[in-house]
Amino acid sequence: MSSTVRLNRREVEFLFSNMKKRRGKWKGITKAQRAFKEEFGKSISRPTIYKIIELYPEGTVKKAKKIEPRYVTEFTNTEAWKRLKDHKYATEIKFSLLTAWRLLGKKEPVDWTIEDVQELRKPMVGGKDNILYLNVTKDISPKAATSLRRAFRGLSLYDLVKPLEHVPKRPLGTRKQWYLENSEIIKLFEGIEKVDTLLFVVLDLQCGARPNSMVRIKVSDINFGKNYIYYYESKTKEHIPRFFIPETMSLLRRYISDMRLKLTDRLLKRSLRNYTEELKAIGKKQGIEKLIVKGAGAYVLRHTFATQASEHDVSLEVVMKQGNWKDAKTLMDHYMFIKTSKMMRELLGVEVEKPKNFGEWVKQFVPYWEKKYLEIRPVI
Repeated sequence: MSSTVRLNRREVEFLFSNMKKRRGKWKGITKAQRAFKEEFGKSISRPTIYKIIELYPEGTVKKAKKIEPRYVTEFTNTEAWKRLKDHKYATEIKFSLLTAWRLLGKKEPVDWTIEDVQELRKPMVGGKDNILYLNVTKDISPKAATSLRRAFRGLSLYDLVKPLEHVPKRPLGTRKQWYLENSEIIKLFEGIEKVDTLLFVVLDLQCGARPNSMVRIKVSDINFGKNYIYYYESKTKEHIPRFFIPETMSLLRRYISDMRLKLTDRLLKRSLRNYTEELKAIGKKQGIEKLIVKGAGAYVLRHTFATQASEHDVSLEVVMKQGNWKDAKTLMDHYMFIKTSKMMRELLGVEVEKPKNFGEWVKQFVPYWEKKYLEIRPVI
């Protein structure tokens, strides 16, 4: 295999799934090459495939043996874990209890005291960072607290349950407030340095697609006549049309022409991880804290679409259709933040200055992304 080629397990298994073994030899290599390029957006040579076949003659990629750290073995030998390993919630309990056990200097859990439990609620335990601690609540995480309470009940240590009964939860609406305001969107455009990242942001702001659906778009999925793009949703196993303003479709035409993309090519060549890391870097550089929050990343754009669409009078049904939310409760509980201005406008009749509709809200950013595109336009 060439030193410049790096394939992950999924890619190797995909190759074998597109080849057939007949009379001891692998057939359909050309077909596999084409399918590989269509699926992953990159070419792979025949010599590379032959080398892969040489490494895995049976077509199966052996899974590396998992080697557990010594401290895990030490933990499984504790009296507490021997009594809890068959617990109904053993999997959830193990991580929190093992982590707490290490933070408390590997003290046997059945010997813990109330003081030990209170120590776990501090940001530094035994001079170490407490990975169970949440800065947003200034306490141990609710999930870890739940797991530890279950462990204590399983060990009949009922005195240790009480100190964890009133652990604060994340503030209601924390995730819902991941949306970007107008000034933050402008700062985001100003910080972008790669043209495909610009396209990623422009598209997702208008449709709120799941990030993993964004990177699967092909040129053939675009309908320029009707201003929509078909997105494949792996979660629901269906193709969903998303609609965009004409200015966005013009940007797409320009991008496809400049990049010399074919109908079968992917619109965005890089992996979701690349875009997520880049958005976090931009957030750090531009001072957009919502892009840096753990778990947010590219999902900030999905939250932004939901909230801004609601603020600019898009009906709940259309928001769900465009963003492919199947459950209105999920959308309302986790993605859509209802602003006070909308409450006042609809309940009190108080008019505030705002764009007429969602399309006009998007159009105000066109000069910013057009300017940025001219700055970073690819020259091929």
